[in-house]
Amino acid sequence: MLQAREVRLQCPRCPIAPLISQQLAELAPAGRRFGYDLIAWAGLQRYHHMRQRREIAADLAARGIAVSTGSLSAICDRFLLLLQALHEHRAPALRAAMPHGYRLHVDATCDKRRGGLFLCLDGWLRWVLHAVRIRSENAAEIRPAIESTLTVFGQPLACMRDLGSAIAVELHKK
Repeated sequence: MLQAREVRLQCPRCPIAPLISQQLAELAPAGRRFGYDLIAWAGLQRYHHMRQRREIAADLAARGIAVSTGSLSAICDRFLLLLQALHEHRAPALRAAMPHGYRLHVDATCDKRRGGLFLCLDGWLRWVLHAVRIRSENAAEIRPAIESTLTVFGQPLACMRDLGSAIAVELHKK
């Protein structure tokens, strides 16, 4: 296990800022205990391989890395934020890869006590175009996701939805 700590000292009489290691900045987010490699690995374990936090923590412990399940929640949340930023950055390339348009499929899944997920995807290619956490399946929560998808990807060729009334209202407005 690699541990790195960058110590930055500066002379109080010198106006020059201390140098920062670019290599270290590429390995770990500023002020974080874990590097991008662990964030990506834990996020993939959680969301792609559908593993529980305690299973991931046990795997890491076997490798000599002690991480609590609470810290794993924070790491996995960080993974989602970084994945969202990457997705938003690459959205123009996704749109360019769909020169003939897309078929918009939308759906939400919610647990009344914990909220859920609203998803916009291309039904033909099965590409996620936009995903967002929602507190409940209502128009106020869904509207920004649909508007964001239409802003980035343009008008769809067709729309597919479930019977949820909030989704129907928002799609028919567009």
